[in-house]
Amino acid sequence: MTRMTRMTRTTHLVSMAAALLVALSGCSSLAPRHDRPALPVAAAYPGAVNSTTPSPAAADIDWRSFFADPKPRRLIEMALANNRDLRVAVLNIEQARASTLTLRQQQSSVDTARVESGALHQPGGARSERAHFACWGIGA
Repeated sequence: MTRMTRMTRTTHLVSMAAALLVALSGCSSLAPRHDRPALPVAAAYPGAVNSTTPSPAAADIDWRSFFADPKPRRLIEMALANNRDLRVAVLNIEQARASTLTLRQQQSSVDTARVESGALHQPGGARSERAHFACWGIGA
């Protein structure tokens, strides 16, 4: 081997070792290990009562007893009384019930006649429009 070849080979080995060292040094971190501090919150809700009897869920409580202030009560009563979407939904349910009753009567083989009448009530005691349904059918 010539001197030039040895030198080139040595240069290649040194440069490859340096590249390997640079690549491996990028994988290590000199930063200290981070430990998260404890959260600055209480272990229990302040003012919570520790009792063995479970309290009722908010959905099970009547809204009038849930809201003690008369201002929100009046606002909720007005919203329930003027909620057209709720009235339409109740009327759609009653219409579907009447359609189902008509289909059942058409499928039955007994002569039947039925008239239903009732007032539709909204949650909160507000009374809405009256609806009357009459269904009749003659079976074979």
